[in-house]
Amino acid sequence: MFIEFKLDEDPFINFSQPRTSSSNSATSPPLLNPFLKTSVDAQTTCGQITAYATSHMSAQYRTHVFFVLICKDHARLIRWDRSGAIVTEPILYNETPQLFDFFIHFDHSPPDVRGQDTTVRLANSEDTKDAVNAVEELKELKKAQVPLLVVSVPNPTTREPSQYVIAAPFASPWVPVGRWTRTSIGYDIQRKMSIFMKDSWRLDLPGVPKEGDVYSNFKVYGVPNVPRCSNSGDIGDDTYHATRTNRIVNENWVSPYKYNLTKHRHYRLILDDVGLPLDRFNCSREMVRAVRAALVGNFFLGIVESLSF
Repeated sequence: MFIEFKLDEDPFINFSQPRTSSSNSATSPPLLNPFLKTSVDAQTTCGQITAYATSHMSAQYRTHVFFVLICKDHARLIRWDRSGAIVTEPILYNETPQLFDFFIHFDHSPPDVRGQDTTVRLANSEDTKDAVNAVEELKELKKAQVPLLVVSVPNPTTREPSQYVIAAPFASPWVPVGRWTRTSIGYDIQRKMSIFMKDSWRLDLPGVPKEGDVYSNFKVYGVPNVPRCSNSGDIGDDTYHATRTNRIVNENWVSPYKYNLTKHRHYRLILDDVGLPLDRFNCSREMVRAVRAALVGNFFLGIVESLSF
């Protein structure tokens, strides 16, 4: 968890303060304050704490992140997830115990409450040995002292989830909200083979199909030249693996601005075909064949999508 101290102004508007009107006329509508102040110092602080949250959520597998911003005599608690950020009103920590209470609760909370993705663990020596012997990419990353992880994906054909060895993620400069697609070349512990894993936060909206269901339709219709999907599904439950910011953004106690934020749901996809980067083709013939295969596959994809969706 990050804690940032600032001697500059608080970048957020305090909505507990009385709102002003554009004039003294009783018929004039009130001026609705924006969520963020527009001063240079405020924008700089917002950029800084966003960068911290981005580093935290990209360098680890997390469902959400807590952040404490302290500006002079008050603090604000911030909770980030893939839909946005929830910011509290100012906490006067010299007068009220809420900040102290938060630290006590955080200290005693289990990992999933803190935001840790409990479907991910460090790979043990047995997992690592088998994985690096089967997947050259994992072998090179282990030599570079990159930690290896084991991630779980629910398997509809078995009672136990399937487990896959991948490399730990690196920090990236993306904004912390959105789909946050991360791909990894990994190792299937059950089937003892290399796989391609896609970890993302899909759009949880009516009419938007899950990617694994799309691959299932491709298989039914015999679409050529598309990867084989061996497993996919939502991760965990809605308690922590679904975004919360979108659920409360339009509550009565929220700021007078109303937003429509998209719900995101944690999702993983496993493909059995691992492609090669373009710069690893041995000759131009291989490049031309790959492009032709993609064009043929895309032609059939268009037909199937028009029939299915």
